[in-house]
Amino acid sequence: MSVTSRLSLFLTAFLLATPAYLGAAQGPDQVPDAPPTTAAARANNEFGWNVFEEIRGAQLKNENMLFSPLSAWLALSLASNGAEQETLQEIQTALRTDQYSLVQTNPLVRDLIRSLVSAERSGEVLRIANAVWVNSDSFDLAEKFQADAQTFYSILPDEEVVTSASFREASTLQNINNWVSKSTGGMIPSILDKLDPDMASILLNALYFQAQWLHPFSALLTGNDSFQLADGSSKTVAMMQESHMGVPFATNGEYKMISLAFRKGTMASGEGEVGRYLLDVVIPETADRSIFAFERNDYQSLIQDMQPGIVRVEIPKFQFSFEKSLTAALQAIGIQRAFRPGQAQLAPLGTPKGEGEAFISDVLQKTAVEMDENGFKAAAVTAVIVGTTAEPIPTAEFIADRPFFIALRDRVTGALLFQGIIANPE
Repeated sequence: MSVTSRLSLFLTAFLLATPAYLGAAQGPDQVPDAPPTTAAARANNEFGWNVFEEIRGAQLKNENMLFSPLSAWLALSLASNGAEQETLQEIQTALRTDQYSLVQTNPLVRDLIRSLVSAERSGEVLRIANAVWVNSDSFDLAEKFQADAQTFYSILPDEEVVTSASFREASTLQNINNWVSKSTGGMIPSILDKLDPDMASILLNALYFQAQWLHPFSALLTGNDSFQLADGSSKTVAMMQESHMGVPFATNGEYKMISLAFRKGTMASGEGEVGRYLLDVVIPETADRSIFAFERNDYQSLIQDMQPGIVRVEIPKFQFSFEKSLTAALQAIGIQRAFRPGQAQLAPLGTPKGEGEAFISDVLQKTAVEMDENGFKAAAVTAVIVGTTAEPIPTAEFIADRPFFIALRDRVTGALLFQGIIANPE
């Protein structure tokens, strides 16, 4: 089985490991009982799988990928407060919150955030941050949107979610990227290389997770080994290895999965207690099975079948970053009007100071991840970039870039004076 396959499978599992499944593990590494999956967590997971499958389908099989469904879901949940009518319906359907009104959804989002960040301890750290940057030159943010953003998306007491500044000033770009770097523990130094003065607003979500293994890998056992890529070639990687008792394990004949636990305490405090979060790692059971065929039903089935065992674990150390526009994937799962200039219904977000209307020009996500013998950390930033149309958008195009017909016609009688075809203009 290829190393890339194992790595890709591992990433697939990590992206979707949420508190909903923390109670599934058994044995010595069992995580304390968690409450049932909340409605917000279920919506996030369903949305995440849908987007993940779109991204995976377009991804080269010899390239790493890392997607944060939670970061994207939170950023778009914030953005949904600036949409109405069909645009709002499309966003809520994609986010799997269409059975609720915004009045119901916002508290669900807030409660999920509070539940997750409350898990921060010396050994496990999860930070979530939201921000809205508004171009003071071109856009007036709606008062209700600003109030909802502050009420439901401020993580820390007295945290200011909304910042208004000129997008023409170099300091604004620097301040945005400084916020990104600080919110991701320096793992993602920036989200944008430049600011377009025509941008109306940027809605940001940042996640940062860091934890130490409950049972660290011994660096003495780490050695070089062969890792098979999806195309059949191989490369040499630094492979960590260890044998543990009571590791949650499952197999269904096609895939097998383990869950690696994190600790609450620090390394200096001794063995520590089992933390809240788990890292699920999935690999194909046989050489003819590809991780690129792994589906959500397989994942759910493996979680339900987890049993403790004595497992020898071999997994490569790695560190990489990943950047992806989510626009195409979001359009594929049903968010259409929000991206269409002249059709996006974003009046609740605010009002352009000049001509035109607001629309979402891009949804960009950057991620970074590191894993070694001591632990695991990952970060993500999702930016919903709102632009404005400079002028009314034509409803059709007419570009005469091929042979065309002409006719000279009398407007009163309708008589044609000339007819012709221009096939080779000179």
